[in-house]
This record gives sequence, C-alpha cells and structure tokens, in this order.
Amino acid sequence: AQSGDQMLDGIGETGLIARYNLDENAKDWSRNNLHGNIQGSGYEFIDDEMFGKVIALSGDGKTYITIPGELLAGEESMSISAWVNLRSAEGAAPLFDFGKNGKSTICAAPAGDNGFMAQVGAYNTNSEAAALNKWNHVVVVINVPEKTFATYLNAEKVSEVKDVEVELKQLFDGRKGNDDQFVIGKSLAANNASLNAKLHDFRIYRIPLNGRQIGWIN
Repeated sequence: AQSGDQMLDGIGETGLIARYNLDENAKDWSRNNLHGNIQGSGYEFIDDEMFGKVIALSGDGKTYITIPGELLAGEESMSISAWVNLRSAEGAAPLFDFGKNGKSTICAAPAGDNGFMAQVGAYNTNSEAAALNKWNHVVVVINVPEKTFATYLNAEKVSEVKDVEVELKQLFDGRKGNDDQFVIGKSLAANNASLNAKLHDFRIYRIPLNGRQIGWIN
C-alpha cells in the first residue's frame, strides 16, 4: 500500500490502505486497487435514507465479500472500521474475519451471545452488543508499538486489552497468492455463520490514527 495523503470526500486521508463504499460493488476506492469480490447471490444494493445506496447481505451462509490476501503486507498496526446495520444477531456472525489457512487471527462480531466480540491472535475483547436495526459505526484498532487492542462503537471506546504481545507479520504472510484469507460478512470457520446486515464504507488504515478514523465517518 502506498503512503501519503489521498483525497476522499474532499478530505486528505493519511494511512488509508483500502476503502470499500459497498454502494454498487466491492471496488477499493483508495489508490491501492485492492478490489474485493462478492461471493454468492444472497445480496442486493438497496436505497438507504442515511447513506443513499448500501449493500444488504442475507445471512444465507453463502454470501460474503473477499478482499485481497496481500492487504496487510508490511503493515505493523492498523484500524478497521465500518458502518453496520444488523438485521439479526443469530449465530454471532462476524463483520469481518481475517486469517491464515482458514483459521481466525483477527475478527470482530458486533452482536451475539457474548456481545460485541473482537479477537487478535490469542487476545479477545468483549463489550455491549451493537443495537439491531440501526446504523452503528464499529472500529477495531490494533496498535502493536503501544501493545493495545481496542474496540470503538459509535465513536466511544467500549473495550481495550493492554500488554498485547502480537505482531501482524506473525499472523499473516502478506504475499500475493498466499494462504491469507480476508473476508467481510462471514466466518472462516467450517460453520456457515454469515452476516444478515446492511453495510457501508468498510475501511482499513495503517496507524497512527487521526480522529477521523475512529470517529464518525460521513
């Protein structure tokens, strides 16, 4: 991924790795051309009062979005953010699940029996679940130099783990054509848990963060 400012929505964005608006396709709107692909047929692009057009995933267990495996090549720390409107919390389906050889190493499920759960390596966070049938802004931040792993819900920090001993290069290979799997809306596990939700503006940044990356994104 390239460094330097990128102009998105008229605002300079430093550290943006990938951005998926999810309003008519899974195209990456950063300059890094890390375009995604929509798998399955259980989705549609629908009108939305808040964002205009958004993708709606059916939760059929077969529909999800894949993004390129080299996404995190050479990255040290990152934040992952998205707007999500959950239509069901059944199965604790993940917003995203990133891993190697089909095993989760970074994932987040905004709602389920354990509330809002996120994982990086062997570390987990839990907090109050995101509300159903309304838009929520979700952010997961992995800061390797500061040894912290935190989650934000609607611009507020809701959980944090400190003394986190993990490096992204231990979790991912980062080379094109490798075994890294980056999936939005479905678990990498053998179960068929997938997201029944509307999604908008899925972003991945390298950090240090600016306020725009963990606050409300218009």
